[in-house]
Amino acid sequence: MLLLADSSFDAVTRDLEAAQGWLNGTGARVLGVERGRAQFRTFKPGAAPEGVEHFGYVDGRSQPLFLAEDVEAETHGTDGA
Repeated sequence: MLLLADSSFDAVTRDLEAAQGWLNGTGARVLGVERGRAQFRTFKPGAAPEGVEHFGYVDGRSQPLFLAEDVEAETHGTDGA
């Protein structure tokens, strides 16, 4: 499995085409390609949109925090749990 992600759909398309070209040269076969897009929602008036998973959760549990600044915001902006 190869996972490509970028905030730019065009960049992902370009990288996918490059990866497919490279894989084809190795004798490997591409069995399938799935495309997705990030979902964002604004939950509080005036707040920035937040990324949500496809089930709609934005609670920090079902959406793990990977960046230090996100952990910091969670710790100081909520109950810290």
